[in-house]
Amino acid sequence: MTQNNNATGPQQISADTFSILAAVYGHSPAGTGVFSHDGALVYANGAWSGLLGSGALPADFFRLAPGCGALFASVADGSRQRWSGSLPVQLASGRQLFRARLFALSGHALLHGLVVAELSGMQQENAPAAGCDVCPSWQLPVQLYAAPHALHDRLEAVFSVLMHRLDCSCATLWLAPQGDEPAVLLHAPDGAGARYSSRLFGASFARHVLAQGDIVVLDKAGAMRLAESGILPADVPLPAAAIAAPLCSPDGRTMGVLTACRRNSAVRFGMNDARFLRNAANIMATVERIHQSETALRESETRFRAVFDHAGLGIVLLTPQGTVKSVNKGAADLASIPAAEMLGLHYSDFLCADDVTVADRFFHALQGGADEVLTMTSAIRRRHAPPIWCKLTVSRVLDEGGSLRFIIVQIEDVTDHKREDERLTHMAYHDVLTGLPNRALFLDRLQSAFNRAQRNASYSFAVLYMDMDGFKDVNDSMGHDAGDALLGMFAERVGNCLRNVDTLARLGGDEFAVLLDDVPEILQVTHVIERITEAVSSPFMLRGREIRCGVSIGAVLRGQECSGCGDLLRQADSAMYKAKRRGSNRYVIAGSSDAAAARVMRKGEQELVTALDSGQLELFFQPVVSLQTGRMDAVEALVRWHHPERGLLAPGAFLPLAEHAGLQAALDAHVLRLAARAQLAMQEQEARGAAVLSVHVNMLSETLRRPEMPGVLLGVLQEEGAAADRFIFELVENLLVNAAPAVAEGLWRLRDAGIRLALDGFGSGYSSLAMLRRYPLSLLKVDGSFVRASDADMAARGIVRSARTLASGFSMKAVAEGVELPEHAELLRELGYSSAQGMYFAAPMRLSRLLRMHAAGAVFPVMAG
Repeated sequence: MTQNNNATGPQQISADTFSILAAVYGHSPAGTGVFSHDGALVYANGAWSGLLGSGALPADFFRLAPGCGALFASVADGSRQRWSGSLPVQLASGRQLFRARLFALSGHALLHGLVVAELSGMQQENAPAAGCDVCPSWQLPVQLYAAPHALHDRLEAVFSVLMHRLDCSCATLWLAPQGDEPAVLLHAPDGAGARYSSRLFGASFARHVLAQGDIVVLDKAGAMRLAESGILPADVPLPAAAIAAPLCSPDGRTMGVLTACRRNSAVRFGMNDARFLRNAANIMATVERIHQSETALRESETRFRAVFDHAGLGIVLLTPQGTVKSVNKGAADLASIPAAEMLGLHYSDFLCADDVTVADRFFHALQGGADEVLTMTSAIRRRHAPPIWCKLTVSRVLDEGGSLRFIIVQIEDVTDHKREDERLTHMAYHDVLTGLPNRALFLDRLQSAFNRAQRNASYSFAVLYMDMDGFKDVNDSMGHDAGDALLGMFAERVGNCLRNVDTLARLGGDEFAVLLDDVPEILQVTHVIERITEAVSSPFMLRGREIRCGVSIGAVLRGQECSGCGDLLRQADSAMYKAKRRGSNRYVIAGSSDAAAARVMRKGEQELVTALDSGQLELFFQPVVSLQTGRMDAVEALVRWHHPERGLLAPGAFLPLAEHAGLQAALDAHVLRLAARAQLAMQEQEARGAAVLSVHVNMLSETLRRPEMPGVLLGVLQEEGAAADRFIFELVENLLVNAAPAVAEGLWRLRDAGIRLALDGFGSGYSSLAMLRRYPLSLLKVDGSFVRASDADMAARGIVRSARTLASGFSMKAVAEGVELPEHAELLRELGYSSAQGMYFAAPMRLSRLLRMHAAGAVFPVMAG
């Protein structure tokens, strides 16, 4: 801060130093300039410029004027206490002689090393005489600020000078209440005078002075008028004369009132007394403000040091140039370097090369005035130890002038969080059983290849859609553990047939997909397919037995016309279906000549239409069991086709036909009608005391994408006389991903009618939290692969646990599928699941058997042992 009225521009001084000098010299009639120890002007009052005019004393006058340098130095270094005499100054109007006085300030850190120069005209009244050592009558000596830091000691010094100069009996300082702190009354001298002044000049009189807003001078008559008005107490002898001045901070805030009185002397206080008291009040206000600032600073530094030294985080203070200024023990421990050895190092010495550029950008932003707190996660290099991941929170601290003082960097070790995030990210995009990319990651890479092909006509890729032949037989005869082991061995053999740039993914169940990168010729695709079929045709050794398992493959080359990734996968899936019809270890490339397969497809579609019309479809039911009671609380309806030639077919054998023929909606409506009739049969038994059962019905995505179908499905229930609130529609994730608004409207319509909605196969695809929040879901059905793997795989167990917690957070019920062992059921109970289903409880059964078990109140085992 500077005194702005000096033409030559004083050097910078602190705000507190400026406040002191302004309080002491701001209203002085003598021209006053304050110089640094080396002779540079740091402060000048208004009288200084008024006295010297446009020819103001140069800022370096005492360094350059002949004979003045040695004189100034003798005062500045303390060898001469003060100097008074005449001083010639060359002004624009000519050479002029001034009376001058020099003296040094000392004793206080804010004033130490400063030299005061006072100038007055040779004929000016009240000008100091040569050799005069006495301060002018209106001025309090600035040396008062050299008193000890204690506020009491500083104010006592002011009181002492005040009472001596004004020849008063007592003086009182009333400090206004601050926040929750009460008013404070200080006085001098102690004893009877103190008791007198404290009673007389308390809050009532102080408020009167503050209301006047200026010096108040009282004689005996004036004091009597104030006593009659109740401003002064009537039971205390009134003073013969009194004078009071308000104390105001530089920002205009009321701080208190300073009062002096003469109890017996009838001599009134005059103008010089008023000016002296005003100056004293200004000094006291400055003393109080500096005391408050110093107290707040000490408390702040104490708090900061306590936090800095004992914080659980590492903290580093950087200079504006980016070097380490201070460091706490937490930061030294994180860097594995003694704190003393970190001092002076640049922040870039601790960062890995890839993060230095980002850190530089942050640092330059703070240097440029960015106010926000900046954060980044970086690998921190350590001495004789591997790097760790840390979260860095960077902010700046400014000095009172607004310049950058230092930068604070808070360091938190997030290595464990980083590893956990990487593990969860890997789990989100990889199959738990095989470790291969899952559907979400495969679709992401497929989309990238598709976009690249659209930009670059010379780039081509291929997709292989694979389904294992004979896998179901192994699963049914040897159990799911054996099936899981076979999936792993199959994935390993296929992976060995591919290049590093290719992607092998497990889409679910025994379905896999391959993305072949940069294969422009169909011959290259067939070579890869032949290697795969040859690799998997060799026997697999499983539990000491030779197991033979083939593969059916559908391929799509990028050259085929596809509207997007979904269309491309549908073509590959359709080609795979054609290959499976031909027998094991066959493949079909979409778009190639395959008239025979097309005829088979048309025949199958016609047969499915006949099945819908002739009652060849039947529902089987699998119980959903309460893990608390062991009784059924719901059943899942599973459709089967009694094919006149091929026997009983599971949905996997005819759903592709329904999709190809556009019969998904008709199939779902037919299944719902059969489920409604079955539910009415259950309801009759419930009327006789059987438990109330809900019915789960699987819905194909294409059905619910059609805007008219919610109404059609509700119409089916109404026609059959079934209550909507007894049904739960199971949806697959691909329906909800990027669903059109009409789909969401349809789901809400079903939910409003009473039908509950369940997300099937949760965890195996690409569900998001936004999806769970956006749609009116009531249940999450956790994919059975995680449950089956939970007894040996901690990651799978973590997913099962997290799914239940997630469902609870969204006010949903979690149901686990795939329970095949008693240990699975017991684990789910421990994790808080209320219901589950799987082969351990019961295989899918006909309605007649279900009704018998329902009526009998069948109880299933829910605990191991």
